[in-house]
Amino acid sequence: MSPLVPVSRVGRLDFHALKNQKKVKSSDQHPTLTHLPPINAAGDFDGLIEHLLSTPMEAMDYETVRCGPLMTKEFVDHIKLRQQTYASRGPAGEEPLVELQALEEWVMVARERQSERDDNARRAKAIEANGGEAPLVVPINANTDESNSSSGQSKFDTGEKFDILMTCAASGVDALRNAIIDLAKAGEVDDVLVSLLQSNALNAEEAGDDGRAKFLRKVAEVCVRERSAAGFD
Repeated sequence: MSPLVPVSRVGRLDFHALKNQKKVKSSDQHPTLTHLPPINAAGDFDGLIEHLLSTPMEAMDYETVRCGPLMTKEFVDHIKLRQQTYASRGPAGEEPLVELQALEEWVMVARERQSERDDNARRAKAIEANGGEAPLVVPINANTDESNSSSGQSKFDTGEKFDILMTCAASGVDALRNAIIDLAKAGEVDDVLVSLLQSNALNAEEAGDDGRAKFLRKVAEVCVRERSAAGFD
């Protein structure tokens, strides 16, 4: 048996290196990229674990995309549960434990990539819905509305400001950041908007959409920072 990386170091374990340690007994044991088996239905976590651990290394990037939607928080929790089971077996469970810890690291990367694909898909959908062009953004002129900001009057309601940010997000990171800065300078970033972003992030997390939850929390964080920079803190 090939030597395994000690459990104490597994947090930094290269999943690719671990897979390369495993010996292939026959050409039929690991199917080629064009003959991969169908992925298991969502919820079959044990089947998905075995599928990923038995997939040849050259196919793992492809499987990152193919199995991406199945890389849920519940799947990660199940991997950790399996780790606890093998950890309780002492030395006899060390090899599968190391494999599962390495798999967890790989799944976290796969989840990040899936979040990026989901964001790109949402952006493409918004552009398609707008006739193939990036959605127009409601202009925010911070220089001509100083009286409104100083008097506490808002040019937009909270829902409109949220829609502005999401529309800009569909146009890319730069458009989103510019909109946040403009809203902040116009005195439009208030606690209600930040709370709305955070509550939507919580809803997304509860729905299993960790990518959107992370995105919304980041938007809320930038809103607070730019509001402070604009002198409205």
